[in-house]
Amino acid sequence: MDKLIKNIAQLWCSLDDSIDNFFNRRILRTHNSTFLFLISMLGIVAISIAFFAEFNSVFYRFLFFFAYIFMGFIGLTIVGAYHEKKRIKNKRLYPFLYRTLKIGNINYDALKLNDDEKIDFHLLLNRRKVQNKINFQENNKSKDSANHRMLFSMFHVILEDGIENLTDVHKKVFFEMLEDSFLMNGKTINYKTLKSSFSGWKGDLSSDKGKGYIKYWKSVFDIA
Repeated sequence: MDKLIKNIAQLWCSLDDSIDNFFNRRILRTHNSTFLFLISMLGIVAISIAFFAEFNSVFYRFLFFFAYIFMGFIGLTIVGAYHEKKRIKNKRLYPFLYRTLKIGNINYDALKLNDDEKIDFHLLLNRRKVQNKINFQENNKSKDSANHRMLFSMFHVILEDGIENLTDVHKKVFFEMLEDSFLMNGKTINYKTLKSSFSGWKGDLSSDKGKGYIKYWKSVFDIA
């Protein structure tokens, strides 16, 4: 009995592998192959209905068949275009999840954003690219440049899992997002300095200064 069960299970696994291989390598390999498979299935259904259903003449059978295929073609084209649009759109989004923030409770005065920058900041909160760079105006002690550590602390607060444990890949994308989205007191972000600034920020995260930054941003975004 054990041998019989094992043999049946082995055959079942082989059948599953064959089906998976057929769909993944042939049917779902490209948009065209998937489309042709689905339109073929619709064609089989249309032929079956046209053959077995009662029609007044052969002309109406052909008319039904071609109308069915045409409607199926239009429907599949719309569905395919919709999913392709979603794929393209998602590819353009930054791979970061933000906390659910109460937009009306954000202290924009503390953020020092003008009306246009607010719009771009909301785009960023929706993982989208900004139309114009946001001018981040939190100064360093020297007063002549913006504070990278304050910027890091802000994202550490508003991103779902913070930024302390970003992988190298996500850290690279994060730095690129900062470079694409912000000016630092009107000056372009120097991408080359972000890595060292980030390391210094992480080192100070548990210090009184680091905790103060986090507390400040939580109050700005009304996060408990």
